[in-house]
Amino acid sequence: MSAALLLLGCAALGAPPDGVWATDLQSDDGGLAESGSPDQWAWGAIDKGPGEGSEGPLGWATRLSQVHMNSADDRLTLPDVSLLDSLRPVLILTHWHDLEPGDDDWGVVERRVDGSWEAVAPLRGPVEFTGSSEGWRTDYIDLTDTESLADVRLRFRSDEAVARAGWVVGALEVVDGDPVPPVVTLVQTPTDSQDLGGPHPVSAIVTDDVGVTQVSLVWFTGASDRREAILFQTEPGIFEGSLPGAAPGTTFVWWIQAEDAAGNVGLASGPSFRTFLPAPTDLRGPTGRWVDTTVPLTWRAPDSPWPIVEYVVSRNGTAVARTTDTQADAPVLGPSDQFTVTGRFETDDGVFEGDPSQPVAVTAYPPTILRVSPSAAWPGDTVHIELQGRYLLLAQDDVEVDLGPGVAVSEVEVVDADTLQLRADVSASAAAGLRTVVVASGDHEATAAAAFEVRTSASRPRIEATVPTRLVRGERTRLTVRSTVSLPDDSRLDLGTGVVVEAGTRVDDRTLRFMVAVATDAPTGGHVPELDIGTRLLTGPAIDIQPPQPAPQTLCGVGPRRWGASGSAPLRAILALGGLLGLGGLRRRGEGPPHSDRPSSAGGWR
Repeated sequence: MSAALLLLGCAALGAPPDGVWATDLQSDDGGLAESGSPDQWAWGAIDKGPGEGSEGPLGWATRLSQVHMNSADDRLTLPDVSLLDSLRPVLILTHWHDLEPGDDDWGVVERRVDGSWEAVAPLRGPVEFTGSSEGWRTDYIDLTDTESLADVRLRFRSDEAVARAGWVVGALEVVDGDPVPPVVTLVQTPTDSQDLGGPHPVSAIVTDDVGVTQVSLVWFTGASDRREAILFQTEPGIFEGSLPGAAPGTTFVWWIQAEDAAGNVGLASGPSFRTFLPAPTDLRGPTGRWVDTTVPLTWRAPDSPWPIVEYVVSRNGTAVARTTDTQADAPVLGPSDQFTVTGRFETDDGVFEGDPSQPVAVTAYPPTILRVSPSAAWPGDTVHIELQGRYLLLAQDDVEVDLGPGVAVSEVEVVDADTLQLRADVSASAAAGLRTVVVASGDHEATAAAAFEVRTSASRPRIEATVPTRLVRGERTRLTVRSTVSLPDDSRLDLGTGVVVEAGTRVDDRTLRFMVAVATDAPTGGHVPELDIGTRLLTGPAIDIQPPQPAPQTLCGVGPRRWGASGSAPLRAILALGGLLGLGGLRRRGEGPPHSDRPSSAGGWR
């Protein structure tokens, strides 16, 4: 017989079944009648078995809330409903049971034939219901040649020992036709595989009380990626097919479904599986507290038919190292890092990354540079820098600092284990750009990329202007200084030899005003101002120091006043003291220079 004839046999039963009678037992008892000994069948809320611990469903049970009675022979007869007009009446029984396993406690469906009751086997399964149903189940009983439902009953028998929850009926239905779905039993199922190209064979035994019309393999490899293929019958009742190859990391969710001529569908879900490339094994790292910027890791190569191109080391999910060896020094972040390793494999379809290894946790305290202040300088600068870090473990006699090309480091002083101060001299020819800062102490090294910058000369902070631009020997006056950057209140101004500068007062963010006193013997000419703002010295246009201009001569009859010997010595002492105090000398209004034969030790006054 051909496969088509096997599938389409009994075509007369291929139409969808018609309903004859049904009850869900929720609104009434369905017209069923109990009898027997001790007559324990009862209808109501089930408070045991499937309804235990909650408000159970309504139904018929061998006692509603207790275990069944022993030594019982009880019956539950269906109502008088004619079946004479049905070609193939089938009873659909939804029930639950928990009975003593074996032949002593059981339930059966019986029908009356020629005045005698005989057990009827379901279309699937044994005649007797015994043991546990493992939840609600549905059985189909062929009632062909039965004239009335009153000729059908459920019979329960128990022996004199071991009582359990019993038998519960949840719903009953009679249809005319074929309500029975095909049964699919899986035979061959794929497992996780490195075979990326496939195929992955599957097979199943499919049975039906009438015959199946189609058997299909259905699968998903993503949330909405549904695919389907027809399975072919290779032997009577045996259907075979396959799932395709897929990229590594693909998970297949699949099942086989069979449909009969009446539209009933039966299915069996296969175990999900995935195509994969294996993970490295035995990943190991150091234990305990690890103080370094990298951590040594080792692992074993995975077993695979595909060659490995390289390994990728990831820290906390981010790739941080690549190697062709089975070990690597991976950078740490700290204080708690988790590392995994994956292999990259050369396959027939290209290079693919495999599964990650089991993670390994490392407690790490990497030496880290947190702050470099100031973080910038200009060609020709000399700056004092404070560097702060974490876990640097600095030692005064064993520390080296590198600020990059064109920057010479000297006078390194360790303040504490994580702080140092240093002097940096930037070459006048140093190229502008960012520098990597490296601090090494003992066996540890900390690196901070782009942590120090040599800027262009055009952007150098400087004194933009001073007012006035000229000072006179012997004067005490206000000098306003304006810069291109913000100035701290404690900025200090130096105008060189012979000029005393008092503390400044703020005018605005970039402007300070100072009181200056120019000694009478201060060097004349240009004095370059130097403004110390704490982090650097700012310079600006030179301030011109000039001698005092002679007082204008007047024509009068009064000759020059001579100083007596008694007064000249005290005066010279006062003038000398004024020079030492930086007061710039004294002058007497309206008087000209002193007598030529008595010069001032300070070089004259006004």
